[in-house]
Amino acid sequence: MITSEDRLLLEIFMAIAAFALAIGFWIRRREQAARDWPQASGVIVTSTTVRQPVGNGTYEVSPVIEYEFSHDGRSFRSDHWRPLNFSVGNSISAQAVTSRYPVGQSVTVFVNPRNPIRSVLEFQPSWLCWVPFGFAILFVSLSGLALFIFVTRR
Repeated sequence: MITSEDRLLLEIFMAIAAFALAIGFWIRRREQAARDWPQASGVIVTSTTVRQPVGNGTYEVSPVIEYEFSHDGRSFRSDHWRPLNFSVGNSISAQAVTSRYPVGQSVTVFVNPRNPIRSVLEFQPSWLCWVPFGFAILFVSLSGLALFIFVTRR
């Protein structure tokens, strides 16, 4: 028999799962929105990595990609290579990004129609969008396990 406390726990687990799914879909939608934006030609003007302290003697290495492009007769400069500019934070990941965008290279810019400064060079989903989906699966699994325990206990 399921008590009201058991039901509350199941509802909390399912609410957390639903919230995690919503966040995952929101991140994925934001990352893929650029595929439908107008395109412009641009050129890479900066391609480097920046090492920043994050505490306790550790550092995060981030790629810095800046590019210039024209859209609707105006010139812009942006450093948003991805919609959320997410990178893992290590030098290998940062170097992988900068190696794709050497200075002087011509690039296709996906122009954000609402705010051209927030235009991007890539729109593929990062692994960041999968983290909330993993939490959703975890909490749905915990809900199933809890339900099994609640039903089988005597």
